[in-house]
Amino acid sequence: METTLEWIGFYTSPPGGSKSPYVIRNKCIVFELITEGEVYCPENDTLHGPGTIFAHTAGQKTVHQVEGKKHYSCMTAKFSWATAPDIRWLRNFYWNDKSSFLQFIEEMIQAFHHEDIDKSVLQELIWGQLRFRLEQEKLKRVERALPNRIHAILNYIEKNHAKNLGIETIANEFDLSASHIHNLFRDQFNKSPHQYLIDYRMRTAKYKLVTSNAPIKSLSQKIGYQSHENFCRAFKKHFKVTAAAYRKQYKHFDTKLK
Repeated sequence: METTLEWIGFYTSPPGGSKSPYVIRNKCIVFELITEGEVYCPENDTLHGPGTIFAHTAGQKTVHQVEGKKHYSCMTAKFSWATAPDIRWLRNFYWNDKSSFLQFIEEMIQAFHHEDIDKSVLQELIWGQLRFRLEQEKLKRVERALPNRIHAILNYIEKNHAKNLGIETIANEFDLSASHIHNLFRDQFNKSPHQYLIDYRMRTAKYKLVTSNAPIKSLSQKIGYQSHENFCRAFKKHFKVTAAAYRKQYKHFDTKLK
């Protein structure tokens, strides 16, 4: 692993927030995971509450300002490195499920101060979780930036992906021309509506293959393929492996633990 976990701490500010922020030095990054209260982002006047993760890189300031005489609490984690990892951290991002967020923080603080816990395992877990939440946030920001009409069409496709869904059907549903919808998808995703539908069906197929014991023929019908053979050809073309081989490789509990 490129990074080293230097410390984990927990901080509760006095009423009115911290007196002054810390400035992050070179070759390290400090995360502040807000557990209680609301705090201003260091660069603007936006308040952020529990579930917010702030990433502070070299030269940036930690959070410290609150509204009025309120306070905030947060877990802090500091990582350092010899060679900086090639990651573009957002200034702040979110862990949307509050209960799992707070449980994670409690477990990490307890583990860090437990003498028998391997700190290298702990640093990989924390770094990996923060990276995962970062990637989720990036996807959400891309989705939020899409026009409302595109959102509506995507929701319609995903809801009806198991049906015999063609571009004319989608066009009629939204009172648009087929060519207009085609151009919308080319502009936003660099793919056709049909390609988007196929991609969505394939993602759904992977999930169903490893979470269900249903025969592949039955599964293919449930995601929109009336022909089992067409599904198998599409899956292999998409992932360079057959559906049966994919299931065998990743459905561990049924195939590998008996």
